[in-house]
Amino acid sequence: MIKIKQIGIDSFKLLSNTELNLEGRAGIVSLQGINLDNPSFSGNSVGKSTLVNIILQGLFHKNLQGDSIERLTNAYTKQKPSITITLEKEGVEYTFVNNYKDGICKVYKQGVLLDFTRKKDIKDEIEDILGLSYFVFSQLIYISPQNPSLFSSVGNDAQNKFIQSLLSIEFIQSINKKSSADLKTFRGEVTLKIKELNLLQHQVESLSKQIELIPILDDIDYSEEINTKAADISRKEDYQIIVKRNYDKVKKELEVENKREIEIKSEIKHLEIALSKELDLIAKGNCPTCGQSTSKLSIKTDKSLLKNLKESHTETFEKVLAKKAELKALEDELAEVSSEITIARNTLNGLKNKKEEQLKAEKHISIKNSLEEQRTLAITNLIEAQSSLTLLEDKVYILELITQCTGSKGFVKERISLFLQLFNQELQQLGRELLGANYLIEITKNKTLGYELTIFDGEVTLNYNSLSSGYRSRCDILIALALNSAIKLLTGIEINVLFLDEILSAVDSVGIESISKLLNKIKHRFPEKIIFVASHNQILKEVSDTLTITRQNDASKLKWESD
Repeated sequence: MIKIKQIGIDSFKLLSNTELNLEGRAGIVSLQGINLDNPSFSGNSVGKSTLVNIILQGLFHKNLQGDSIERLTNAYTKQKPSITITLEKEGVEYTFVNNYKDGICKVYKQGVLLDFTRKKDIKDEIEDILGLSYFVFSQLIYISPQNPSLFSSVGNDAQNKFIQSLLSIEFIQSINKKSSADLKTFRGEVTLKIKELNLLQHQVESLSKQIELIPILDDIDYSEEINTKAADISRKEDYQIIVKRNYDKVKKELEVENKREIEIKSEIKHLEIALSKELDLIAKGNCPTCGQSTSKLSIKTDKSLLKNLKESHTETFEKVLAKKAELKALEDELAEVSSEITIARNTLNGLKNKKEEQLKAEKHISIKNSLEEQRTLAITNLIEAQSSLTLLEDKVYILELITQCTGSKGFVKERISLFLQLFNQELQQLGRELLGANYLIEITKNKTLGYELTIFDGEVTLNYNSLSSGYRSRCDILIALALNSAIKLLTGIEINVLFLDEILSAVDSVGIESISKLLNKIKHRFPEKIIFVASHNQILKEVSDTLTITRQNDASKLKWESD
């Protein structure tokens, strides 16, 4: 609760060097005026209606009429006003000092001066302290026929202004605007970051492929193995030469023996042919040459000669076979040696190729190291980009929630709906207590017309302007109290003062009686409130105290009747 405890006033219109102590007070206070300078004015022109303006001016630097400081200055002393207000909010005491004479504006918290030198506007800071704007504050503490209830006869703009200020909708909308702008920005950053991420991923893959194409440098020394294999080939080639020489030698020898063999075989063939002819003649009994009869002796001689010839050359035939076998063995050995040399040369070539690859790898090692450094950097950047993307996506998610919640269909709608629910709840409860069980007052929101006041008397729906002045006054009071109660439920904020200015004017005796009963109910319904009733009627019942404002010698003074 905001409890206004002490008001110090100097040179505010007719009020000079005056203090008003509200601490410990509650209930209905009759605000009476006495004009000793002009008795014919009765209680007018003494400064009753200025009390609410003093509070508003002292806290917000504003007043109901929008008067400048010059118009608030005492017309007789020509001194600018000075206002000091001490209040308590949630157990913390604040003192607001506004000395327009010296241009001093100070705020004390628990007696300690607050530093606003770095703030743009002290007025904004004061509103933050109170938790209410001037517009809302004024609507909660002041009801007058000239200033009727916000929801009874004012326009849609004023209603929306009040609701937006009360529920901090403008602040919520500013959050929505900023979150929407930030959301757009961060979504763009997410898009750019994804592109960056894809480029870095492609870069890493490209560098990896380039590194794979570079020959791998092993740690084997192929020089010794190459030398060993070359020496082995040289030995084999030397041996191959020896085998080849032997092969050529045996081949030549075999050619000689083959020639001798052919000659012998030819000689044997001739003998065999001759012998065959002789055998044919013998069989016929005639000589093949002369036709004379042949003897068996000569045939035996030829057979013996043929036999001796074959036997004498058997060794020659065996030598030929042996030479052929030797030549075949040398041929096989020569083929084997040639195969071994071929295999060894292939192995040597393989070793030389590996050596060359080593040399190439050594030439590209700096390139490989550079590529690996680039890849490492790209991977680091990729990880950082992924981390940044995750953070951006988290921000986008949060901003989406904030934007959705603070949008017209989100928190704002729900907050307005909750406010109307609480407001109507209090209206109905207070209406039954203050107007009667048959009356139902409800506030509804119309997209075109704004916030509408509906009054149902049990039979028909009534228009506010069609009601009697007495019922309008009761409705205005009821709405003001319901607003106070709903705001307390919704925000925890309550103000301990309420000014009802001339609510009994133009009200008949029946209406005055009804309002008097209504005020009595209000006193019990809100036991901590100080309800100031400014009226010329003297028939109010159950008044807790009376505050008299007396004008004398062009100055007004405040006095509690109970003091």
